[in-house]
This record gives sequence, structure tokens and C-alpha cells, in this order.
Amino acid sequence: MKLLFLQLLLLFGATTHIYARQLSGKVVNSTGQPVAYANVVLLTTDSVFITGAVSNDDGEFALELTPNASLLKVSYIGYREKVLPIPTTDTHMGSIVLDDDALVLQEVVVKASIPVTRIKGDALVTNVQGSILEKAGTANDVLSKLPGVTLENGALNVFERGNPTIYINGRQVRDQNELSRLTSDNIESVEVVSNPGVRYAKSIKAVIRIRTKRNTDNGFGFNERANVAYNSYWSGSNQLSLYYRHNGFDASGMIYYNEGKSWRRGELNYKNYLNDFWENQSMTTQLSTSKRLYTNLSLNYVFNERHSIGANYSFDRNPGNIGDLDFASRISKNQTLVESTTSDILTRNQYSAHEADFYYNGTIQKWVIDFNASMVSSNAKGNNATAETITQSDGNSEKATVTTTDFTDNTLYAAKLSIAYPLWEGDLTFGGEYSHTTRHNNYSGANNLVAANVSQVNEGLAAGFVEYSRAFFEKLQLQAGVRFENVLFDYYETGEYKPEQSRNYNNLFPTVSVSYPIGRVNLQLGYSSDVERPTFNMLSNRITYINRYTYMTGNPFLLPNITHSATLKSSYRWLQFYASFNRSKDNIITTVGDYLNNPSIGVEKHVNTKPYNYVSFMLSASPTIGAWSPQWEARLYKQWYITDKPGGSQGEQISMNRLAPTFRWNNAFRLPHGFLLNAGFTWRGKRDETNVTIDSYWTTTASLYKGFLNEQLTFLLSGNDLFDTSGSSMVMYSGRQQTSVKNRFTNRSVSLTVSYKFNQKRSKYKGTGAGNEQRSRM
Repeated sequence: MKLLFLQLLLLFGATTHIYARQLSGKVVNSTGQPVAYANVVLLTTDSVFITGAVSNDDGEFALELTPNASLLKVSYIGYREKVLPIPTTDTHMGSIVLDDDALVLQEVVVKASIPVTRIKGDALVTNVQGSILEKAGTANDVLSKLPGVTLENGALNVFERGNPTIYINGRQVRDQNELSRLTSDNIESVEVVSNPGVRYAKSIKAVIRIRTKRNTDNGFGFNERANVAYNSYWSGSNQLSLYYRHNGFDASGMIYYNEGKSWRRGELNYKNYLNDFWENQSMTTQLSTSKRLYTNLSLNYVFNERHSIGANYSFDRNPGNIGDLDFASRISKNQTLVESTTSDILTRNQYSAHEADFYYNGTIQKWVIDFNASMVSSNAKGNNATAETITQSDGNSEKATVTTTDFTDNTLYAAKLSIAYPLWEGDLTFGGEYSHTTRHNNYSGANNLVAANVSQVNEGLAAGFVEYSRAFFEKLQLQAGVRFENVLFDYYETGEYKPEQSRNYNNLFPTVSVSYPIGRVNLQLGYSSDVERPTFNMLSNRITYINRYTYMTGNPFLLPNITHSATLKSSYRWLQFYASFNRSKDNIITTVGDYLNNPSIGVEKHVNTKPYNYVSFMLSASPTIGAWSPQWEARLYKQWYITDKPGGSQGEQISMNRLAPTFRWNNAFRLPHGFLLNAGFTWRGKRDETNVTIDSYWTTTASLYKGFLNEQLTFLLSGNDLFDTSGSSMVMYSGRQQTSVKNRFTNRSVSLTVSYKFNQKRSKYKGTGAGNEQRSRM
């Protein structure tokens, strides 16, 4: 991989001296603000399309001139189209001012600024600025209201493709809590990508790109935000963000603190169908307290419209999360009580992480360079103490206390280089990425019930990619690419190399998409393949003690999960449609089996599945009716999956092919005196997900927003799961075992957020980070 980087750099150095005639400029609005993603097209004298591009975040564009190019056409929704002659001498056109389209603006006012979602490039783009989403609350609140995006129990899901990787102004979000710290009124637009190109690691199945509002004024600004919430207990957070900008230099810093409690109750029922029928029935109650401190500092300098550099440092610290988990278990054999146990599990976990990032963005003649480097160092320590009382069926009892200690240390170094070049009236992008991860883990204790484990993982990932995109006939947009990834995984136990558990993977991942508008209908077809590699915890060989009847273990022989996906996206005015067909090979699922052939003890582990297919569909409508802006969304999911039937005869199987519907109805009401009322309802039908059946449930939300002092001071009162109905129940099938889980959360909550901002500014940090796949697995 080092040779690949050297070759790329030599290629760059050998070609930058070549002269090429290139047309460049900057698109701005009537107030001088940059217009990002404006369409910029070269035309002949008789208006025949030659080539095109879009302006970047700063409104800048660059196009390779051809001898027959005579006109430049610039357009963007909400502005009057502008056609200009191309200068014969000077190829830098300076600032091109787009005037507001009065008719469009009047329509927006009449329609009360409902957010417009459209297909643009590889993404569904939603304009948040000037829409009702601007007052939704936080970035999480905005994302949960976008077509195809759901937020459940704090986890985002995009078009049934799993958790997305999120970027804010080009910088990857490492901490999902950052979405709760970003206010909706600071967001300009959101792009949802369900078919990421080869520039992204192929473990990334979906991408969300958030762009915040721009403020080019020099000076100082800040944003103070406080939140207090109550469910069964009080919790609160406070965030102070500071900004400073002077000409090309800007600095931003943030300090965030959160403290709270949470409570949950659950029921677990293990059924083991052997020669005898064994059953473990458990009731659990858990109380958790958490504290968190997060700080961040970013420094950026923009030399000119072609060159910028920046650095970012963050520190994340959990000084001591404490959990108190109570188990009450009954073990029976052929429906006769064998023994019962009470367990009181006290846990204390600490975590800290340091991260440093550096980036350079540059344009030299026709070459566009994007370089990122990252370093991450983190460690976590967990202490568990389990006090158990075991009572036999004859009344005799015994007591025992089991203590364990778990320490993990991670280090990551990564770099990524991407180079773009205009070629054959299109754009060629190529580059490479390398990362190296070292992970140490030391697990001890458990009173000799399980063995201590000292392990080390060294993993290197080297990748190269190439992608080409071009517009044909002005409207047809083609993008195709391929990415090669090599992963070398070395596993050690107590300093000894384990060749049977080490791996060397080589994978090639193609991606292609075609976009074409038919009238006012935008269509996009796409194909991609991606990979989900097991986390380091999944690959661990250790056995973790939970209580007398529950253990957990890793599986060093897990294979990566490869998925092939074909997608169709379409949009028409306020309607969006999405469909996908997927084939999954070696999917990673959770199962529960016997521990040391003892049917009363369940051990949780991960295994690979056989190949299977699944499809998903989504239809979303977001009209505006006076002061009411509803959003209706219907989704369907179906898989074709077969598993062994617990309690059945040898080889008997059951089909997990249930058609799973989901319906969502969000509403926004613009009330007098600047109040905004939001209310939402979500229902999810019973569904099968690999070897798990999940029961149906429904939930409701509501919020009331009001701004003062020209929106500098804002109040947001929110209610979540108002009728306390979002608790989940599921049944897992694992060969001879059937495990049912019923969780009762305290999701019903009410919160108040107060925010005051002064001269709030957007950081110019443009780094995207490196080693993104490895970080998520750490």
C-alpha cells in the first residue's frame, strides 16, 4: 500500500506542470452568500450540451474547456437561470450572482416552506434551511423525519440497510451523541445515500451527509444549550460551543457534559429441547447511571479558493458508568423445578479516548487533492461483581460472589488520499487508504469458572479505488467504480500467534448507478456490494461470565458478511419511492447454545448464516395543506430465511418469511405567534429478521417550539413515547434452543431544551478522517 501511495504522489508530481485551459468561478446569491450544488453547464453557440458540474460547498466550480464551448449556464432551484458568454482570454469568471426567482419564492411562502426532497447525484437531498425541519430541535429530530430514515432506541436506520455513517461538513461523526448536540436551526441540508460509492469503505452501507449553515462574517460567536429531561429519573446536559473567524482562519471549540439515570425491566425465557425439556425463566431489573465529558477543538485555514488545511482534536471521557442488574431465575426440567437463583450484578465501566485528525484540500490546475490522516487511542475498563444465592428444590441454599475485570486498549493510525481529475467530459477519481489497528484485551477473575484471557489483535487494511462519473445528453448521469480491499488479521493469545484464527481477506467491490429525469420524475438505478466485518469483540476467544446461567463468548472463525444490492429510487414533487433487492452471504447473527453440554446454562455467541434474499420498499408523501404539513410513509420488508425448528424432529425447519409493514405519520402545525407544533405516530408490524421474530408495537411523539429575539433564544418542549407503548418482545431461534426476550423500557419522557446563540458560525473544517471502518469495529 505504501508503494501505491508513492506511485500516486509521483503521478501527481509529474503531471501538475501540464497546462490545461480550465473555466472556473464562484456562484453566489444576491447577498453574496455562496450557492452550493448549483448546476454549471457548458453549451455550444446553439445551446447543445457539452459537459457539466456542480458548485462545491463554497460555491466554487471548475470545468475543462473545449474548443466548441461558447456559453455557460448556471441554475439552482429558487433562483433565475443565468446564461453567460465564455471569455476568450480570462478563464476565471469571478463571482456569478444568481437573482432570487420571485415566483418560486412566493410559492415557498404560500406553501409554508415544506422541505423539498429530490434526487441529486448519489443522494436524496432535503433542504432544511427555511423549512419546518429548521425548528425540529436537534439533528436527530431532523433525521428521524426524513424519507426512509428511522430512529429507534437511539439507533438510525436507512432504507433497511442498517446504521449509516454520518458526516457533518465532511467530517465523520464518531460519537452519535453529537447529533443531539447539533441544533436543527444550524442545518442547511441533509443528503441520504443508500448506495455509497467506492470512495467509502465497503463496510459502510449507507451515508448521511449533513451540511450546516454558512456565516462568512469575521468575529466571535457562541452557542449555549441546556437540556433537562425526566422519565423515571432526572437527567441533564449542557453544551457550550465557541467560534472565532478572521479572514481565512477559523477556530471552533466545544465542551459538553451529560449526567443521567435509566431504568429497564426484562423477561428472558430459554427453552432447550433435548431428550429432556429444560427451561430457564428469568426476570431482570436494571438501574444505570452515566456521566460523560466531551471536548473538541478544530483549527482551519483557507489560503484561497483552491487550498485549505485543518486539524481537529477531541477528548471523550466516561469517568464511571454504574449499573445495578438484578436477576431472578428459575430452572426447570420437564416442567419440574430444579433450582432457583437470585443474582445482584454491580458493574462499573470507565472509558476515555483521544482522537487527532489532519486534512488538506487542494486544487492545482485540473487536479483536486483530498488528503486525510487520523490517530485514535482509547481504553476501557470494566469491573463486575456478581453476588448469587442458589436455592435447590429441596430448600438447601448456597451463596457465592464472582468478580471479573476486563481491560481493553486500542490504537489506530490511518491515512487516505483521493485525487480527482476531469477526463473525457467527466470526472475520474482514484486513491488509496491504509490503516493499522492494535487491540489488547485482558480478562480475568470469574473465580476459575471461566479461563482468564490475554489477547492481542493486529489488523491492517489496505484499499485502492477508482471511480468515473459523466453526464450524457445533459440529463443522463452515470457513475461507476470499483474498490479493492485487503485485510490482514493477526490474532495472539498470551503472546502466542494463532494461525488458525488469523485471516487474510482480499475483496473486490464494484458499484454503479444511473440517474435520469423523465419530465418531473427523477429516477436512479444502482448496484453495489458491501461487507460487514465482525467486530473485535465478536472475534475474541474469551468466555465472559454474566451469571450462573448466562455466559458470552466470541467466535474467532467468523467470516465477513457480503451483501449484493440492487436499488431503485424515484422522486416526484413531494413523493419519494424506494425499492431494493438484496442477497446476503455469511450474515452474522446471535445464537444461544449450551455451555459445556449443560442444558441449564446458555452461552451467547455469533455465527454465520447460509445465503438468503430480502427485499424492502418505501413510499413517502410530504404535501402541505395550509398551515398543516403532514408526512405519510409506508414501508414493507420481507426476507426468505430458513432455520431449524426448536422441539421439531431431526432436520425439521421453519420459514422466517413474514411480510413486515411499517407506517409513519408525522405532522407539523404552524400556529399563531411563531409557535410550531409537531406530532408523530409510528406503527411497526410483526417482523422476521434472520433468526429473530419481533412483535409489533407503536409509539407517539409531540413537541412545541418557540423562538425569541429573532430566533437567538429558543425553547423546545418535547414528549417521547407519550403512551409508553414502545417496549419490545422477541423470540430467537437457535437450533434446539428457543429464546424469548421481553424488554420494558422507560422510553416515555419529557424534556425541555433552551438555547441561546450569538453570531453562530460554521466551522470550515473539511476533513473526512481516515480508517473509518476500523474505528467502528473498535
